[in-house]
Amino acid sequence: MLSLLLFLVVIVVVVGVHEAGHYLAARSCGVRVLRFSIGFGKPLWRSVDRRGTEWCLSPIPLGGYVQMVWTTEEAREMGIPERESLDGVPRWQRAWIIFAGPLANFILALLLLFLLALAGEDGLRARIGHVLDGTMAETAGLAAGDDIIAIDGHRAVLWTTVFPELVTAVSDRDLQLRVSNSGSEREVVLPTASLPPAAIEDPDLLRRLGMLPDRSYLKLELDEVIQGSPAAAAGLQPGDFLIAIDEQVLYAWQDFVSIVRASPGVSLTIVYERGGDPRTAVAAPAAVAGDGGESFGRIGVIPLFDEERYEELKATESYGLLEAGAVAWRRTWGFITTTGRFFGYLLGGEISSKNLSGPVGIARSAETAAGLGLKVFLLFMAQISVSLGVINLVPLPLLDGGHLLRYAIEGVMRRPLPAKIIHLAAAFGAAAILALMVFAIYNDLT
Repeated sequence: MLSLLLFLVVIVVVVGVHEAGHYLAARSCGVRVLRFSIGFGKPLWRSVDRRGTEWCLSPIPLGGYVQMVWTTEEAREMGIPERESLDGVPRWQRAWIIFAGPLANFILALLLLFLLALAGEDGLRARIGHVLDGTMAETAGLAAGDDIIAIDGHRAVLWTTVFPELVTAVSDRDLQLRVSNSGSEREVVLPTASLPPAAIEDPDLLRRLGMLPDRSYLKLELDEVIQGSPAAAAGLQPGDFLIAIDEQVLYAWQDFVSIVRASPGVSLTIVYERGGDPRTAVAAPAAVAGDGGESFGRIGVIPLFDEERYEELKATESYGLLEAGAVAWRRTWGFITTTGRFFGYLLGGEISSKNLSGPVGIARSAETAAGLGLKVFLLFMAQISVSLGVINLVPLPLLDGGHLLRYAIEGVMRRPLPAKIIHLAAAFGAAAILALMVFAIYNDLT
């Protein structure tokens, strides 16, 4: 129920802003708007304003629409001037009305990111805990204990800031990092442009790069072993110090978690130390179903948490008014370009189509983001707003990008496209959008 409620909040805000962009642009050009609807289907609520525009909330929360007087013929039939129809205004005004929807989404994201930058953020310092041998990070010259303090000349001291910057650079450009260690600073170039496009979807991107965050506040020493768990059955006890698992030496608690989660039902050999003596245990993580139906491993241990060390690794990233504006602009543009590249890679088959999410996936993500606090939820909303704007700019009939492509073609031809072609293109666009939506929902459910 909470997922549905949060999903509706996101949809009402993000879709409402998108349609408001179309509405305000249409009004600015004198085009008459007949209906403004959030959702599809028979309206649950409706109200008509003094201009005759019908405002609706409809039950199918898969988008929305602004119904204008589209053609001059429609205007004549209604007994209103032709200039109050979309086809009755100059082509550049039509393009402006169509583009204003995605633009409104980008402006919403910019505003949310500006407020988040202005409010500041507390988080974990972007300190590298370990650099893996033979990796990109080692070749670049990064080392354990390095604090990342800037990326491409822009301040970035938290992992929550650094990670999105890394994602935007995947297969696109190299990143210049400024790092600090023991009071001295140096520049390091990380060759992220050489990464394959698939890395953009890798949740373990930092490991792929070869730099593991400093999570030394989570000790490899066990604080608790849950009764009846695979770990308890294997003989592990509180106070045991983990050394290796499945022949992989452990440098951080997250290494252990990653292997366990990826190995449901698989027998793993764990090397640990008790009272100074090395020992070995064999345990098979229990298979646990995740929210999306996927299965992951859980072994039943809790690490020792070092609160003092955690406080040492915390930092604050805050900005003044002008700097917050610059940060918001940079992050918005980063979201736009990364989302565009993501869909490009998706269409080109360079990343898996399983990464395409529908309403169920968005609802789950909204609930997860809300559980992490208001700031994370607003960040999630900004990302969804950008995604909606970018998707609508895809040059597919019925989408905003399809209309813009049509106007561009007509501008070159200096005449309207034949009605038959427009109708065929609309039918193709409707079929493609429906197929894409069904596929995204199928991904969510499977």
